Amino acid sequence: MPADFVWPPHRHGGVERALILEGAYTEAGGRIYRAGDIHEMEPASEHAFTVAPDTPLLLADSNPLRTLVLFADSFGAPGEACD
Repeated sequence: MPADFVWPPHRHGGVERALILEGAYTEAGGRIYRAGDIHEMEPASEHAFTVAPDTPLLLADSNPLRTLVLFADSFGAPGEACD
């Protein structure tokens, strides 16, 4: 996800775990998650976050229903492959 990207409040049906691979984000409650951190959210909990202003965010997100990897950098839009 690009730097400064704001993910609005949302919920998930199951436990969500996000492993921050690169970059950082600030959760709506004020806690900052950086590369190497794991953010675990309980089922039905609401959360939102803002990607740090200095670098894009690369994370691996998994819950019992899906595994998702999101990536973007300053040369591409979210989900685009970069050479």
